[in-house]
Amino acid sequence: MHPIETKAKDGLRFWQISLLIAASILAGIGMWGYFNGVAVDEQKAEAAAKNIPRGNLSDLYPRWLGTREFLLHGRDPYSAEVTAEIQKGVYGVAIDPRKPGDPTDEGFAYPLYLVFLLAPTINLPFPSVQRIYLLIAAALSVASVWFWMRFLVSPDRERPLSWEAFYAWEVSQSCKLCI
Repeated sequence: MHPIETKAKDGLRFWQISLLIAASILAGIGMWGYFNGVAVDEQKAEAAAKNIPRGNLSDLYPRWLGTREFLLHGRDPYSAEVTAEIQKGVYGVAIDPRKPGDPTDEGFAYPLYLVFLLAPTINLPFPSVQRIYLLIAAALSVASVWFWMRFLVSPDRERPLSWEAFYAWEVSQSCKLCI
């Protein structure tokens, strides 16, 4: 039998598997392109039109800065001063609750034991912490697909490729918001 005609163990031919992989990669590129080229630009345009402040918009930043201030400087991460610093980092300015276009309050709104999870990162600059988080989030996204399929799918069914997890809107948004 010709190598192209060879069947894989799940019954699909080599060219069918290749076509599925190519289609998956194309779909992934499309999702990331849409998110980075359309969704984010639309959010920026809406913020500019409504005069809504925009900073790094990272969900990780409030946790990291609160942890850093608590462990390095002994400051209360729930204090108004630390909250104002968090808002300046996330939105670019401190939030004015009387201003109608400003977002809702943003601060360190997490249990204090969270500081122990982020403690190893307090001496690193935030861009480095973002990159580390992105690598961890990517690895955990792939691992989660593998674990779910390992424990919930019977052995005789087809298993999707773990890197397909990156094409989900939620994973794309999570990675983008934290970097």
